[in-house]
Amino acid sequence: MNLTNKQIRAKARFLLDENIFGKDWLKSVVAHMVMLVIDGGVGSFLASLAAALVTALGTLIAIYVPGAGLAVSIVTYIIVFALSFMITSGIAGIVNAGISSLHLDLVRNNDHISIRRVFDGFKDLGKNFVLGFMYLLNVFLWTFVFIIPGFYVSFSYALVFHVRKDHPDFTWRECLDESERLMEGNRWKLFKLEMSFFGWMIVGALLTCGIGMIWVTPYMQTSFAIFYDEVKRIKDSNVVSLDPQAKQKVDPIVITPNNIGISLHKEG
Repeated sequence: MNLTNKQIRAKARFLLDENIFGKDWLKSVVAHMVMLVIDGGVGSFLASLAAALVTALGTLIAIYVPGAGLAVSIVTYIIVFALSFMITSGIAGIVNAGISSLHLDLVRNNDHISIRRVFDGFKDLGKNFVLGFMYLLNVFLWTFVFIIPGFYVSFSYALVFHVRKDHPDFTWRECLDESERLMEGNRWKLFKLEMSFFGWMIVGALLTCGIGMIWVTPYMQTSFAIFYDEVKRIKDSNVVSLDPQAKQKVDPIVITPNNIGISLHKEG
């Protein structure tokens, strides 16, 4: 990568007005709060409703089918867990697709945040729901096998929702594969970028009882969007340099002040 983590964070702060109470930083905070309500509130409500219905059905079966109590309880538990996981991960996929769209637009347009972008995840609700479910299912299964493979896979697929923004026609499998391609050789770089926010997370999560994370998250998400654009630019340029015919296969790279430096002048 050409940009260091320090430069990525500096560019993110610039795009957020260099002020946690600046207009764009606050608009991003509002957008994240809306998505938090949808993710936590709606997701939890739907998961709880599904669990209650399945549990009620299981109870009725256990009452009217003698000797089936234990088997019904086990099956009910499995179904409740599967439904809850599917619903919460699917809703999270929709939310994350919107958050990624919002921050990528901010990074690429070098303009003020448009809160409506956070609802982009609902434009292709079905695909984003499936992507969220399959992404977390892959991470969960690999983590279940062993913690380290799960950790590795979570970084391999860390850019799936950014990929969705650029490739709305991709299937969930293609999104995962493209993220894995982009993250090849960049997992450690992303890990270091995430760890560079450790001090901010301590202040946001512990010293302010979690309230401060509402401000830290937009900073981190903007930085991750910059990271994605930088990785994509370098990976795609490498493909072109290795295969001249690949110029017809990759998205054109538009060189602007926004992706070659951090000394920018933001529109009023």
